[in-house]
Amino acid sequence: MHLMIRYADGGTFAWWAGVDNIVVKGEGTASNLVLATFNDCALPEGWQIQTLTGDFDWQMGYLINDSAPAATSMNGTCFAYFDDDGIGQAAAASAVRLYGPEIDGTVASDMKLYFDAIFRRYSDNEYFSVGVLDVETGESRTAVEYFTDLGGPQLSNYVHEVVDLSAFRARRMRFFFQYEDGGAWNWWVGIDNVKLTGEGELNEICEKALPIAVGDPCLPGNNRLALFDGPQPACSNENGGSLWYRFTPEESGLLQIQTASDFNEVITLFSGECPSLVPVSCGNRDEHGFTGETHYINVTAGQEYLLRVSGQKIGFGRPRGNFCLYLEPAAGLPPTPANDNCQQAANLVVDGDCVPGNNYNGLAELPLPSRNTLSRADIWYRFTPADDDPLVIRTQADFADVITLYNGAATT
Repeated sequence: MHLMIRYADGGTFAWWAGVDNIVVKGEGTASNLVLATFNDCALPEGWQIQTLTGDFDWQMGYLINDSAPAATSMNGTCFAYFDDDGIGQAAAASAVRLYGPEIDGTVASDMKLYFDAIFRRYSDNEYFSVGVLDVETGESRTAVEYFTDLGGPQLSNYVHEVVDLSAFRARRMRFFFQYEDGGAWNWWVGIDNVKLTGEGELNEICEKALPIAVGDPCLPGNNRLALFDGPQPACSNENGGSLWYRFTPEESGLLQIQTASDFNEVITLFSGECPSLVPVSCGNRDEHGFTGETHYINVTAGQEYLLRVSGQKIGFGRPRGNFCLYLEPAAGLPPTPANDNCQQAANLVVDGDCVPGNNYNGLAELPLPSRNTLSRADIWYRFTPADDDPLVIRTQADFADVITLYNGAATT
């Protein structure tokens, strides 16, 4: 958009009009994190060009070559372009990147990249893409790829593009534009008027932990777009998508933390201050992401705790989704089954009556069943057959049960 201030004298001899100190403001709108028009015909401060392959790279200015003998551009001012037509048929295969400046990806949860573009294709080999580089890890991720023309055929027939980069954010990140000619002689690509906007905020890093109090109503959360912050949890594999909370209990005692999630989450508690955290406990009882976590911890009145909910990336279940977090005092740990371990195995009688049981709150005792190492919450039985006749063991369970048979004496 352009702001236009118009004066008309109405066809009569009049006085004058004047304006000064114009400010355009918007309430609740996205803030501009990056703005680049390339009007100075030079690479803006903080931007960077990388030649992946070939001998040529992005240019700032006006395009001129045999196909476009008069210096021209997209909107009459300088723009950023790669002229594959101008470098000629004999040029080596080209792959080039144009990086925007490094930014902190945690300043906003919703990031959108706006730009004007023209992409004139000649062969089926070339493509143009937009992506994000994680500066800390060196990993590049592609947000969108273009395999068809964008605007054209004239440079003035450019298009307006919007790419959502929210899911590609990193704590230290740079967006980039990449062009590859596929080893063939092609036309050109151009970009102009680049704007990266950011709005919204997530409690995805320790410093932005949200306050929560014991006894508060269930607090909903979603880690779908969240980054990961802090050390990896000791009770889980690699995690991602962390959301942070802080609380200070008024009373000492046993505290129950519940998440009621629809993904495979992990609870980690810390003491101390960001970023100098001290791990206190880790909860991953529902390590396959079936029902959500219920974690118990003894807390001290007046001590602040930092609580992180994150998603397990490796293993069973989804690493991202919805949850609802709440804290409440607990009178005691939930009771475990009487036959929760091998030494407390309940007696069975061959051809006897069915013996009822449940494995609620049961623990997992090693060794895990060889046929299903995902098994947890075991209960134990013992029996002594009177002869060598084959036996049939039936459980009539209402859950995904696994039967494992051992001989020998219980050692734990």
